[in-house]
Amino acid sequence: MTTRRLCLVDGHAVMYRSFYAIPELSTAAGLPTNAVFGFIRMIRQLRQKLQPTHMIAVFDGGTPPRRLGLLPTYKAQRPVMPEPLRAQFPTVEGYLDKIGMPFVRMQSEEADDVIATISQKAVADGADVIIVTNDKDMYQLVDAHTRMVPPSDTERMMSVEDVTAKTGVGPDKIVEWLALIGDAADNIAGVPGVGPKTAARLLHEHGSIAGIYEELSRVKSPGIRNALEQSRDVVSRNVELIRLSRDLSCSLDWVKAEVRQEDPERVLPFLRELELNSLTKAMEKASEKTLF
Repeated sequence: MTTRRLCLVDGHAVMYRSFYAIPELSTAAGLPTNAVFGFIRMIRQLRQKLQPTHMIAVFDGGTPPRRLGLLPTYKAQRPVMPEPLRAQFPTVEGYLDKIGMPFVRMQSEEADDVIATISQKAVADGADVIIVTNDKDMYQLVDAHTRMVPPSDTERMMSVEDVTAKTGVGPDKIVEWLALIGDAADNIAGVPGVGPKTAARLLHEHGSIAGIYEELSRVKSPGIRNALEQSRDVVSRNVELIRLSRDLSCSLDWVKAEVRQEDPERVLPFLRELELNSLTKAMEKASEKTLF
């Protein structure tokens, strides 16, 4: 029996990357399509390269109140989503409907937590999981059955060993590592003077954040020791902020998530209406081959 291989796509990550990576693209009527074009191209590339048996796209549904309660300025530094990008999300959802690929958006829940929950359910069902995202928070999900692929480099599938080589700690220590160094992308401050290498060294020497604080007098640098002492509450809060939820009320329907061959009769009119000519021609050519 072939092992299920579920590909979970961080929809917002792919859309943002496509929007800024692809020059302005729109229909003759002025409808922006650059993010749509990049998203469709990425989905096709992932299907071809990763050969998943199942796929689900996950989109952000808003900031969870539990994180704002811990840090009111959580992600507050991020600029508002550009309107030309926002306008393309319904179109992308229309494409996913055309190809029969499910997508999930939970109200007031971030995509990371939804992905974490679905990933855990999939592994419990005996599947292998590939998470497509650039978010280093997701390193905490990598294990023997779960790998991570950055949208910027789909040839690179990150394993436990890759996460360890990149950060200096294993996936099981990523939450504590980030709690010490902070995460500027989410507006989370870390311990002053503690960077990635110092945090990794401290965790190796003391085993955990709890171990660091139990043995604080053994920290050699007076400056780091004092910064850790002054940041005790911040570090504790950061752990709660960064640890992903894996128990959200989202289901995993294996039948709906199964990868199906794109139906030209459903997809081609959609692509033509959006004037995505290169994607249209590629699909027309592929359709001709299947007829002979």
